Amino acid sequence: IDKNLANYSLREGTEALADGLFSECNSLTTFVFPKTVKTIGSSLFFNCSSLSSIEIPDDLSSIEYGTFYGCSSLSTIMIPNSVKTIGDAAFCNCTSLTSIVIPEFVEQIGNSAFDGCSSLALVTSLAITPPTLFFYSSPGHFEGIPNNAVLKVPTVEAYKNSPWSWYFKLIEEIPSSGIADVITDAPDCIFDLTGRRINKETKGQIYIKNGIKYIAK
Repeated sequence: IDKNLANYSLREGTEALADGLFSECNSLTTFVFPKTVKTIGSSLFFNCSSLSSIEIPDDLSSIEYGTFYGCSSLSTIMIPNSVKTIGDAAFCNCTSLTSIVIPEFVEQIGNSAFDGCSSLALVTSLAITPPTLFFYSSPGHFEGIPNNAVLKVPTVEAYKNSPWSWYFKLIEEIPSSGIADVITDAPDCIFDLTGRRINKETKGQIYIKNGIKYIAK
C-alpha cells in the first residue's frame, strides 16, 4: 500500500482486509469500503491521522482491536447495526470524535475502546441491556473523555447500576421527540429510534418511516 495516498477504494467482491493494511497511512483522508466486506483485521487504520471520512460496511459483525486507533481527524462515524463487538482500543485517541451511536445489538466493548477521545461529548447506546465493558486487570473504556460527557440510553437505571456509570455522571433517557422533523425533510427514508438514517434494516428491530414505527421482518 502506498503510504502517500490521500484517497483509496477497493473493488467490490473483496470480503476481508488484513491486519494493519493501511496502518500509518498518514496522508489518507477518505476510504471507501466495498459493500461485500465482512471481516476487517486489527489495527487496520492504526494512526491514520488524516482520515476524516469513512463508512463502515453494513454486514460487519466486529470492529477489531485498534481498528481506528489514533485517527485523530475522524470527527464522526456510523457504526452499523450488524456490529456486536467493539474491540480493545478500537477508537482510542480519536481526539476529534465528538459523538458516537452504539447500536442496539452490541454485546461487548473492549478495554480502552474509546480512551483518549478528548472531544467525545455525547455517547448514545441503543442497547436495552448495557453492553459488557470487558477489561483485563483494570478498567478503562472511556478514560479521558470530557467530564461533562452525556450518555443517552433507553434504560437509565440499568446503566446507572452498571460499570458505565464509572465514566458517565450524566446519564439521560433517549428522547423520542425530533424524529418527525427529520422524516419530513427525507420522505421514504428509514431511521432508527434516535433519528439516525440507516441504509439496511435488521430483522426484529424497530424503525421509523414517514412518521410510522414498524418492526423489520
